[in-house]
Amino acid sequence: MSFEENLKKLEKVVDELHGEKISLDKAIAKFEEGVKLADTCLKALDGMRQRVETITRTKDGKLAIKAARAGAGGAGDPEDASDAEEEDDEEEDDEADT
Repeated sequence: MSFEENLKKLEKVVDELHGEKISLDKAIAKFEEGVKLADTCLKALDGMRQRVETITRTKDGKLAIKAARAGAGGAGDPEDASDAEEEDDEEEDDEADT
C-alpha cells in the first residue's frame, strides 16, 4: 500500500475516534490500528528522506549532487546546514593557508 493510502486510512481512523460515539473496546482497536498506520507512514517517510539528494554549489560555481546523510538530521535539517557551512569555512581556511 502506498504512503498516501496509509495516510488516508490513518486520517480516517483519527476522524472516527474524534467523531463517533464508540465503545471503549472499539476505540482501543482503532487506536491500535492508528498506531500501526502511523508507524508505517513514519518508516516510509524515513526511507524517502534517506533517498533525498541535495544540490549544492561548489566553490568554482558548479552544481554538485550530494546524497543526504543517513541517520539523525537529514536533508533540510538546520544542523546539517550548519555542518556544511562549517566544512565550507574550513575548506576556505585551508585554501587561504596555501
